[in-house]
Amino acid sequence: MDQHPNLEVAKEIAYKCKGLPLAAKVLGQLLQSEPFDQWETVLNSEMWTLADDYILPHLRLTYSYLPFHLKRCFAYCALFPMDYEFEVNELVFLWMAEGLIQQPEGNRQMEDLGVDYFHELRSRSFFQQSSNESKFVMHDLICDLARASGGDMYCILEDGWNHHQVISEGTHHFSFACRVEVMLKQFETFKEVNFLRTFLAVLPTAAPEDDEAVCNSTTRELDKLLAKFKRLRILSLRGCQISELPHSIGNSMYLRYLNLSLTAIKGLPDSVGTLFHLQTLLLHGCKRLTELPRSIGNLTNLRHLDITDTDQLQKMPPQIGNLIDLRSLPKFIVSKDSSLRITALRNLSQLRGKLSILGLHYAGHIWPSCDAILRDTEGLEELLMEWVSAFSDSRNERDEVHVLDLLEPHTNLKSSWSHFMVDQNSQVG
Repeated sequence: MDQHPNLEVAKEIAYKCKGLPLAAKVLGQLLQSEPFDQWETVLNSEMWTLADDYILPHLRLTYSYLPFHLKRCFAYCALFPMDYEFEVNELVFLWMAEGLIQQPEGNRQMEDLGVDYFHELRSRSFFQQSSNESKFVMHDLICDLARASGGDMYCILEDGWNHHQVISEGTHHFSFACRVEVMLKQFETFKEVNFLRTFLAVLPTAAPEDDEAVCNSTTRELDKLLAKFKRLRILSLRGCQISELPHSIGNSMYLRYLNLSLTAIKGLPDSVGTLFHLQTLLLHGCKRLTELPRSIGNLTNLRHLDITDTDQLQKMPPQIGNLIDLRSLPKFIVSKDSSLRITALRNLSQLRGKLSILGLHYAGHIWPSCDAILRDTEGLEELLMEWVSAFSDSRNERDEVHVLDLLEPHTNLKSSWSHFMVDQNSQVG
């Protein structure tokens, strides 16, 4: 160690950290990523002398060394409140919708490149693991840095906000961590804003028990918002009290990201089918969701459709088979009274990750003569196949084997299993 060519420079930089662990960590990561001949440039940077009551010079210096594309991605995190926990894909999908991810080369996907961006920022200590192993968080000082980097283009309203506050004209990206129905009623808040691109709910928990009057009010106020901001790319009402999306959503022709997770939404208006640029539609935890519109088949640029934890959703429109760009679809439902055939999965060869196929007990007698349905789905890693039967029925193992033969997933599949259940509601006596 004593022979390291930059030992004295490293000691001087360490002295500037003044015993602050975060400062030492981010500067250590910075030096690790820079060639030795740049260490003196870091030591002699003018940023050490800049006066700022909120942002440590160590953090500003580290940020200044980020490539331009990572600076833009990090600045977008200005929309997250202090201590907000987020998942990797949550952030990557937002970056994608905002056009912050460069065009990947070769066969690489945007999602993969976005994950690379995330891990690069994490390696420089801009993100850290939260107590929840699947989520991440930003240190309070890093959060302050993101807001300083984003400037007036980014605005967040948190609990305790001043109802007379007016968002500045230059705001393009807006998030809120307060009750949406209260905030939307204060429409004067947005009177100076004309070109909003992001309207993002960052609530810490799901909404309380849904109140019908509140849900109706939210829908009416949202209708006004959509009429004013026609260039929205990102709309998230995750965890808000809303049960119906206004028909006017179809006028948001630039929308790429729509998140209605953990709401009381029962269905989507047919006008959703005009959102031709939509990449991500998140309906996770919508306990009252019973159907998807047939017009969903028009969303040919859709890459992610999250319908996990939607137990009331018992069937899917046959137009699902038109979504040939889908990368994630957690479940595919075959139902008795639907014209959707399991062969539609052959069109969804871009699927990745985990897929559950439910209702296979309805599929045994409708298989046409065909090649292996999942043979070309190279990105699929986990496959769950589920059958349900009444107590009086016998399990048709021949049909099950036939189904498995026809599915014939790609050899990249890491795990698969079958689940056979008895429908207790169909038992007699």
